[in-house]
Amino acid sequence: ETYNGSQTLYFLMEPALGGELYATYNRKGFHGSEKHAKYYIAGTVFAFEHCHERRIIYRDLKPENLLLTEKGHIKLTDMGLAKFVIGKTYTTCGTPDYFAPELIASTGHTNAVDW
Repeated sequence: ETYNGSQTLYFLMEPALGGELYATYNRKGFHGSEKHAKYYIAGTVFAFEHCHERRIIYRDLKPENLLLTEKGHIKLTDMGLAKFVIGKTYTTCGTPDYFAPELIASTGHTNAVDW
């Protein structure tokens, strides 16, 4: 849900008590399994399918932007660079360490940059 303040837009989200996927995998002594990896990837794919069906490109996939619920479900967060696009867009944005080749080439990109 969203709420408008006098100068601020507020987003109300369910709590992600599991923290960031990044922190989960970098915690000392944690060893991820193939089963967990497949589960997290499937949740991420569903999130992108939801966005792409609505012609929204996310453009900033990284483990820090994937939150886990208390039950371990993936939630996509930080939609600050998301954009409604028909065709291509030419804005270079995102986290450089995770750039898709299309972003580096500056030839325009589609939702393929999310994969």
